[in-house]
Amino acid sequence: MQNLKPLVFVAEDDSRNLRILEKVLKGIGCKVKSVMDGNLVIPTVESISPDLIILDINLPHIDGFTLCREIRNKENMLDIPIILITSAYIDDDSLIKGLDIGAIEYIKRPIFPEELSARIRAGLRIREFQKKLKQMNEELQIAKDRYMELAENLDKKVKEQTLYILESEKKYRNLIEQAKYGILLIEPKTEKIIEVNPFVEQMLEMKENEIVNKSFIEFFQNEVKNRVRAGLRLAKIKGSRNFYNVNLIRKDGTNILVDLSIVNLKINGKEIFLVSVYDLREREKLEIELRKSERLTVIGSLTAGIIHEINNPLTAIVSLAQSIADDLKDNSSLKNDIKLIEQEALRASNVLNSLLDYVKLKPKNIGCVSIGEVLDSVYILLKPQLKKQKVEFIVKIPKEILVDGDFSQLKQVFVNIIINSIQAMPEGGKIEVYAEECVIDRKKGWQIDVLDTGKGFAEEDLKHLFEPFYTRGKQQGTGLGLSISQKIIEEHKGKITAFNNKYGGAQIRIFLRKCVHK
Repeated sequence: MQNLKPLVFVAEDDSRNLRILEKVLKGIGCKVKSVMDGNLVIPTVESISPDLIILDINLPHIDGFTLCREIRNKENMLDIPIILITSAYIDDDSLIKGLDIGAIEYIKRPIFPEELSARIRAGLRIREFQKKLKQMNEELQIAKDRYMELAENLDKKVKEQTLYILESEKKYRNLIEQAKYGILLIEPKTEKIIEVNPFVEQMLEMKENEIVNKSFIEFFQNEVKNRVRAGLRLAKIKGSRNFYNVNLIRKDGTNILVDLSIVNLKINGKEIFLVSVYDLREREKLEIELRKSERLTVIGSLTAGIIHEINNPLTAIVSLAQSIADDLKDNSSLKNDIKLIEQEALRASNVLNSLLDYVKLKPKNIGCVSIGEVLDSVYILLKPQLKKQKVEFIVKIPKEILVDGDFSQLKQVFVNIIINSIQAMPEGGKIEVYAEECVIDRKKGWQIDVLDTGKGFAEEDLKHLFEPFYTRGKQQGTGLGLSISQKIIEEHKGKITAFNNKYGGAQIRIFLRKCVHK
């Protein structure tokens, strides 16, 4: 209890009982405020805010039960303890009524000072407890408000930090997944692989779940395992280690020659090895492509000039041959020879023009192209040949399949492929074209397959199909059709491959990117 004397309010209409109450209250250190009329209770209680209220049930004008109920209905008086004074005899219903409306205790007449003192002290302790509880609730509310403010600020900071981490992780993921070389994360103590990028899966021809949690050392031949393990330890001490011309073991047991770079890093406070794997086959392929590109650039410039110079006399030969043939009689043997000269000169000119197309080929009108419409156009062009050779042409590609491309050049590609298929089926057959979705260099695209029912490719021919002037032993054609088709597809950032299908015929597979020019 505080040093201030507790204030007790008494409403008693009997002066003798009031004096007893006042004496007892003052004797236990309380201040007393009293009234003898029920009408004065509510205004007085509101003005003094006592620590305890003692009410006589039988007050004039307003009884104690009614006053008790009114006090309990007022917000500022709700917590003040109330003791009711009653006669020696009171029925159980009245007792229950008083307790139900908010009284904490009854005092029965005659009043005994010791009992009265004990009951008043109990009531004052309740009041003191209520005050402390209220204070604690107020302090708790202040603390709660402060906590909510801090929590809100913390939540905001956590969200900002989470967003930053997610953005960083996204950049990190993109960097790893789009890398054009293999990346592995290795746990230093166990030497186990904990993460790989798609390039590693492609290189080892294994899925991620077949690689992760395996020992990094397992992917090397026995003679280099100790060397690689020592390299990991050295990377831990010096920070990095490089290996050159090391064989990795693939899923099928074959080896792949690679260069390795091992770097010791700390990611989120955790030590980790980042291993970069460079496929030397890719490097060799790039070097070959570079040399090929450089060679073709030089040859292209030279060839264009040569073709121009050769075409001029060929044009003159054709013109003179036509002029001489017109002057000769129809049954003249010399006229037939002149016609042969004209035909061969025209064939030579066609070969030169095809070669010129090959060295100068570039897509000009890139846009959304319907593969179905391209094939419709090819069918119209080749319909006479298809009918003559008794070849059925089946297209299972809807018009809605769109790719990025040049309509005319893609038409040329399919014309070249279909002509080859027709020539491969002199006894007739069937050509079928279908498409399905695919991914090309992590870009969405379409895989278009052209199958025929001919004899298929000889194994030796498959190695040279896309080489210029390779005619597979045939007398007809220039041998540039598939070379030109490959160049067109590559210029479209696509791919073209050839193989024998499971039914025995030839199959050409083309990968083209989905249309983005809407």
